[in-house]
Amino acid sequence: MRTPLPAISIQQPDIQRQWQTGATPQQRILPPSQTGNPIVAAQTISNIVIQGSSSVAAVTDIESIAINKQTGTAYTVQVSDLDTLITFSNNSGGTITLPGPAGAVFGFKQIVQGTFSSVLTIAITPARGSFLIMQVKNDSGGGNVQPSIVDGNGNTWHFLAGGADGGNLATNFYYSYNVNAGLDSVQLTSFYGTGVALEGFILEYSGFGATDPLDTSALSGSQPIITTGKPNCLVYSGIASVVNIGATAGPGFTSRYSNGQIICQDQFVAVSGTSVTGDCTPTAVGHAPVNFVASFKTSTGPSSLEFPPGWFTYIENTGTGTFAITAPTTNIDGSATNVSLPPNSGVLLVFDGTNWFTERGISLPIPVSAANGGTGRATLTARAVLLGEGTSPVNFAAPGTAGLALASNGASADPSFQTISAAVGLSNGVTGSGAVVLAVSPIITGTAALPVVTTSGKITNYNGIATVSEGVPAEYATIDITNQNANQGASTFYTTPSSGGAGMYRVSAYVVLTTVDAVSSTLPNVQIVFTDQNTNTTITMDATPILAGAGMGQTAALTNNTVGTAVSGVIAISVGGGTVIQYQTAGYASNTPGTMKYAMHLKLEAL
Repeated sequence: MRTPLPAISIQQPDIQRQWQTGATPQQRILPPSQTGNPIVAAQTISNIVIQGSSSVAAVTDIESIAINKQTGTAYTVQVSDLDTLITFSNNSGGTITLPGPAGAVFGFKQIVQGTFSSVLTIAITPARGSFLIMQVKNDSGGGNVQPSIVDGNGNTWHFLAGGADGGNLATNFYYSYNVNAGLDSVQLTSFYGTGVALEGFILEYSGFGATDPLDTSALSGSQPIITTGKPNCLVYSGIASVVNIGATAGPGFTSRYSNGQIICQDQFVAVSGTSVTGDCTPTAVGHAPVNFVASFKTSTGPSSLEFPPGWFTYIENTGTGTFAITAPTTNIDGSATNVSLPPNSGVLLVFDGTNWFTERGISLPIPVSAANGGTGRATLTARAVLLGEGTSPVNFAAPGTAGLALASNGASADPSFQTISAAVGLSNGVTGSGAVVLAVSPIITGTAALPVVTTSGKITNYNGIATVSEGVPAEYATIDITNQNANQGASTFYTTPSSGGAGMYRVSAYVVLTTVDAVSSTLPNVQIVFTDQNTNTTITMDATPILAGAGMGQTAALTNNTVGTAVSGVIAISVGGGTVIQYQTAGYASNTPGTMKYAMHLKLEAL
């Protein structure tokens, strides 16, 4: 791998001869991939093979590169020079300037005020990559709970600080960087509901990069002080109070908004370590204000919004003089702010977001760190599963014994291949759909406890014996009533389905006397009312016997006035589809009406 060299003349005769001699040499000038990676851009210029990558195939379309012919002695590289060959033919030589900031790079663009409401809406149309600061005040009168924020353009808002003045006038500060372009509706909803109104502002600034610009901040009820940690900082101070604090910005600050109770102000600080007071002294006696101050790092090189990482161009000197390529505020190849471009030479220039590089200064350290999109490792374990570890090198779940599953070890640990126990793997599952196919002759051992399940189809074989009709008997209905002191009128037991519901059913009935009358009691018998499937006529059939004495299904005569006198029976009925099966009792009697009581239990099965 090549390492940065001192600032010396750049002689690339091979490339120079190609550019000078016409179309055939230019066929090797390859338009780099615009991936935002200066390394990729460098790879493609002359089929260089960089460690860990393949050579790039040549492109033969010479029209793919635009040409910017310069005849003067001074030129500043423009954004439009991306993927362009800039030629300089002045025999006196001159200066080629690579853009960079001259002093403050940030710029204030606008401030937008939202609608004063419990649901505050701030509509702003920022430029791509702008930096936004939002100050929100609520009149809760009772502490400070942040409002909820919904950004309509996908931007992320970061909480800076929040406090309440002596009168509990709560104010919160937020920021968002590298924002998306276009109309954005930022909606904030008060935690305290419709009775509490929010007032807010968004300030837009330009000149910040794509990384988090926050340097340092402080919050106070009087005059907070910060010490900047970086040069070229934007310092913002926001103040809110329940009383009028005047409209004058603090020393060194530029006022962006003031209504007497709220001030939005900023200043530029060029030197690192500068002490700044977020100062706007109240002009009226009252509650101490919420006073906030923060510094934000601006770009240290050409604006990443104009010259993003991976921006590149080609420069050729075809004259007899020497041109100096200079980057006044950045480094070239990490060693100097200028290099010489002698006659009959050319150079590739790539910007990485902070500094400029020629082809000689680009290197690719192996392994590539995770923070830069790599794995952080030179090799990867064969047949292992990659595990992300944030910005640290990737980790691995080592291959396990055949049949083991990759299972979680909790939110704070890497997963691993392991044996899944029944308690872990088969409980607390997620309800789903689909088919489970068992082995031809599955064997279930131990005790299997099943929840309430619904199945379809029929069992065609039970314990090695083929079943008929519906498979095995299915219980379709049950009646369990107690303390009955009268006959049961005809009531619905079960309604057979219109499709497939016709057929044989079995009714099991049991009645027992539970409370006797002092003089006499007569236990009722159970009757089933149904529609015969062959004749379509209504049939009433006794389901319990009515013998004069004890017999099969009967402990004694129904008139036996003794607790525990019981009667039971089982009958089979042939029922039509789409009809109602009913139950009722007949023959109940009590010397004193309603005194004798009985219990009845019925079950209906399909055969």
